[in-house]
Amino acid sequence: MSLLLLSGCDSQQNENAQDPIRPVRTTLVTTSPSDFQYRFAGTTVSASTINLSFQVGGTLESFPAKAGLPLKNGELIASLNDDDLQLELQKNEALLEQAKTNSVASTSRYERMASLHKKQLISDMDFDVAQAEHQVNIAKVDQAQRAVDLSRQQISYASLYARGDHCSITETHATENENVASGQLIAVLSCGNNMEVTANVSEATIAGLSIGQDVTAMIGAVSKESMPATISEIGLSTGNTGTYFVTATINSEIESLRPGMGAELLINRERLQSNQNLWVPMNTVNEENGQHFVMIFEPAQDSQGGVQGIVRKVPVTIGKFIAGSIEVTHGLSEGQQVITAGQSQVYDGLEVTSLNGGEHS
Repeated sequence: MSLLLLSGCDSQQNENAQDPIRPVRTTLVTTSPSDFQYRFAGTTVSASTINLSFQVGGTLESFPAKAGLPLKNGELIASLNDDDLQLELQKNEALLEQAKTNSVASTSRYERMASLHKKQLISDMDFDVAQAEHQVNIAKVDQAQRAVDLSRQQISYASLYARGDHCSITETHATENENVASGQLIAVLSCGNNMEVTANVSEATIAGLSIGQDVTAMIGAVSKESMPATISEIGLSTGNTGTYFVTATINSEIESLRPGMGAELLINRERLQSNQNLWVPMNTVNEENGQHFVMIFEPAQDSQGGVQGIVRKVPVTIGKFIAGSIEVTHGLSEGQQVITAGQSQVYDGLEVTSLNGGEHS
């Protein structure tokens, strides 16, 4: 009799050992995962950027400014050979002196003729001729003066100077002794400590962006921490690539920032959410006979804290795949618990224990 009792106990213990309650780990189904950000590669640029060019053509004689080196206010950036312009100025200055001499002579003659005309010693015709000659010579002086002023202006156009503090050349597009045309890009000048990040943003994201929207920037060469920024410009399409230029201004001045540094523009997905579809981790979605499904944890009604529950196999319809997350357009409800760990060892109807203890991040 004792042997039978012992045998019955051993059989029950073996049965219990064969059917342990398996542990699983879960996460909540949400409309907008808080830990996800779009990341777009970009470059830092100065918020104040000027494309430099000469207003006259000529040979680039001097280009002392170098890319990356700071410039003082009024420091020479580049200059053209202005020998021809100087000769033109000298010629116009000589013509101006001649015009002034002729004007002085005609003024003296006009004054004499006016005195004689007043005494009625000359005819009206002679006086009118002297008066007209006087006015013509005055006009010639004005014309010669304008020619001199124009020549001096042309000479000033042959030199480029830094106009402001905290300036530097970020790009050069010409070299010394090169012939350049009027309006041809010579260099790019950046001034000030205000910096921007420009990035190419995908067409799937661009519709959810707006001017003034808060984003963050990562610039690894300066800091491992993200920097708050604000979208300041949304450009046109870059071509057939399906991307768009987006510019974000960094909200703080950081002296160590330089134009041309590699950067990333980070945009929170919840700011771009355009529908009420749900999202789950990509590893929770499986496929069987062409049908996608997830395993969910259904807490038992009498389970304290939601620790004990049953596994349910739920068919789902999926949508977009984005950075480790997958969109579920049908089959789930917000707040349900999908099994993320231990799912390969469970099946529909199995009793399990949630290692999350009813808590989810």
